[in-house]
Amino acid sequence: MKKIICLLVCVFALLPGFSKTQEDELIIITLYDNHQFSANTRTDWGFSCIVIFNGDTILFDTGTNREEFVHNITALNISLKSIDKMVISHNHGDHTGNVFYVLNENPNMEVYLPSQLEGDFENNVESLGANALIEKQSVSIANGVYLSGEMGFQIKEQCLIIETSKGLVVITGCSHPGIERMLRKINEQFNKPVYLVVGGFHSQDFTASEIGVLIKEFRDIGVKKVSPAHCTGDECTKRFQEEYGTDFIKNGTGKRIGL
Repeated sequence: MKKIICLLVCVFALLPGFSKTQEDELIIITLYDNHQFSANTRTDWGFSCIVIFNGDTILFDTGTNREEFVHNITALNISLKSIDKMVISHNHGDHTGNVFYVLNENPNMEVYLPSQLEGDFENNVESLGANALIEKQSVSIANGVYLSGEMGFQIKEQCLIIETSKGLVVITGCSHPGIERMLRKINEQFNKPVYLVVGGFHSQDFTASEIGVLIKEFRDIGVKKVSPAHCTGDECTKRFQEEYGTDFIKNGTGKRIGL
């Protein structure tokens, strides 16, 4: 009987439309950005994305204005009730703008804040019923998902790291401490290759030579794929696309990246 059941499972697995969701499947959906990918979404200066991995749904940053944020999550059929955790990269309004709107809709989550939001902002998060957490060191926040720990001096920033079978996926907000320094530190912490970097590289004002140096840093670090967004800048994004070719992933509002 067991042999018959196993045989049937194998047969169904070969049928069209039959699929098994891999436990470590990663989905990243850009909710807020200053570039458009899906025609039914709106753009604005800021960044936010949803990360779905190993059964957890994590909101990374929240963009700037409520109108654009609500429009995009509605257009993309994203339910705020589905979010388990929220991570804020740093204390700038184009990343924190919709924190309290989200928590008013769904307060039952852990919210990971940078230390520069300690105090009133932290207390306001908790007053809505959420659990505010400030972790200055790298820490696991879900199965296969980590915070980088705070980096930088004047602007403290953290990024999200997902450990996949292909390597590390790093999601950044603005990379104020320097994206190349952040990636090198992550390499040292995890001793694993960086497969994909998604988010803002903070290079919109870079000269042509500075962009060249940055791309060389990415290659030296061993980054396999890139998906720049937000504050990377059009010229820097174009140069990364030329350098990475098929390993460049165009980003923007409504973009869905699956691994």
